[in-house]
Amino acid sequence: MLSSQGRLVAAKSSSVSSIAARALSTSIASASSSTPVKSAGVPLTRAGDDAVATHTLAKWSGGPVSRAGTGGRSSVSGVVATVFGSTGFIGRYLVNRLGRVGSQLILPYRGDEHAYRHLKPMGDLGQFSFPFYHLRDKDTVKRLVEHSNVVFNLVGQEFATRNFSLHDVHVTGAETIARACQEAGVGRLIHVSALNASTESRSPFLQSKALGEQAVLAAFPNATIIRPATLFGPEDRLFNRLSVPMRTPFGVPLQNYGETRKQPIYVVDVARALIRAMEERTTAGKTFELVGPKEYTTAQLLQYMCDMARRPMRAFHVPSEIAE
Repeated sequence: MLSSQGRLVAAKSSSVSSIAARALSTSIASASSSTPVKSAGVPLTRAGDDAVATHTLAKWSGGPVSRAGTGGRSSVSGVVATVFGSTGFIGRYLVNRLGRVGSQLILPYRGDEHAYRHLKPMGDLGQFSFPFYHLRDKDTVKRLVEHSNVVFNLVGQEFATRNFSLHDVHVTGAETIARACQEAGVGRLIHVSALNASTESRSPFLQSKALGEQAVLAAFPNATIIRPATLFGPEDRLFNRLSVPMRTPFGVPLQNYGETRKQPIYVVDVARALIRAMEERTTAGKTFELVGPKEYTTAQLLQYMCDMARRPMRAFHVPSEIAE
């Protein structure tokens, strides 16, 4: 589990290695913008070094991948990555961290050009590509990953829409990406799921996430599964959702009398963990659960927001049957 202090504990399932978790935690804690880091399998050169270090991802992808430069956005990081779901909440922070060290990124999008315009300043000229794609188009998905040595799947939705059900996105779509990576010989696949994903869950969202994990591992056994807890940060869906009804005279609807427990994690920490999961060879085929350092009830989070806004706390109970 990863906190804002950089702590991480592996998931309790048998597929998770505690050794890999400790290695990942150590590398996160040692990361610094001014200190050179040499993580397992990915040598990072010191700023200003003229040497060109061969990226170990080249072994896994079958192509020559190297890094050079001073480590800034105009350098060559040696990472060629496809990021599905880059326009989402986690995606913008992951793209920023990859782009500022000179990574070449393929950032597929749906919708119109406005969906990705906020990502353009995060990379140097010519380093980012924004191809249009459809999640059901298997040939296009395969073309988007065939030149990459690592693929991130951040695609997800909280509820079904007219065009895509939860199963379409979290299971079928995830399997399409994983199978395309396997057929294209991609070295690493990092798949983002959700904390408490389980086929036994009452939540259709968590059920579909668990089925998606199974589909990904069946198609790409060495995929790394990341299960983040509730995210917070600028433009999050945690505090912003609570803040809207907080302004009304009726108050905020709370399920389970506000006793639902959450362990929110900062979105930047999740982006850092994704980078380390890519760099650490020992994370392949493992599952990691990422949570924050403290546990809160929903009522405590609402009380904190009301205190910060200097507003009285008004809330009312909503039965679970109605809330679901």
